Amino acid sequence: MPETRKSYFYSYENFMKQHATQSANNYDGVWIANYNEAQPTSPHVLWQYTDGYNSQELNQKVDANYLGPNVSSNWFTS
Repeated sequence: MPETRKSYFYSYENFMKQHATQSANNYDGVWIANYNEAQPTSPHVLWQYTDGYNSQELNQKVDANYLGPNVSSNWFTS
């Protein structure tokens, strides 16, 4: 049996709301980039909250994400 993988729609929240809501519905989950302090209002499995997280391991700034509300890390492998 072939391995299946989930597909994600990645977008800034405002762009998705204005131009791509229907397209986003065709994916298994939505990964939203929103650098505001408040969590996105659109349903999402991942929220990219910054592109300036200071990674001590890499010694540079990187993107950082939170899981969406009620999303288990098992969602990504199930």
